[in-house]
Formats: sequence, C-alpha cells, structure tokens
Amino acid sequence: MTKAGVLGLTRYLATYYAGKKPARECANTGGVFNDHDQAFAQAYSARTVLGRMAEKNEMNGALLFLASDASAYMTGGT
Repeated sequence: MTKAGVLGLTRYLATYYAGKKPARECANTGGVFNDHDQAFAQAYSARTVLGRMAEKNEMNGALLFLASDASAYMTGGT
C-alpha cells in the first residue's frame, strides 16, 4: 500500500507542478541489503522476483538519469 501511495503522490505532484523544475519522479525500491541477518535476507530474497535483495549502489544509474537533463521530458515516473 505504501508504494502505491508514493506512486499516486508522485503522479499528483507531477500533474500539479507540470512544466516547473524540478520534475517529480520517484525511486520505489525493494529491500536493500545493509548487513541484514542472513536468515532475514534469505527469507526476503525468496519472495522477490530477482531472488535477492538490492545492493546499496544498484540504484545509482537510475537516480543519476532522473537527476540529469536526459530525463527532461519525464515527469511522474517511477
């Protein structure tokens, strides 16, 4: 429910502030491994599409893209 709320808020803000800088985007990640207990990480990973938790730096490329002019025509995306 939380992710749906974040997506809805992002789309609302993108529409409300259309044409103004900065654009409204969101990065809606799953679990990011941060020295979690091995049992927790395995149980969590077993329920994900990729079968693992994200590493700390795996969102860097997407975030850099969203922060750059390359995404100038995007707004309200996840």
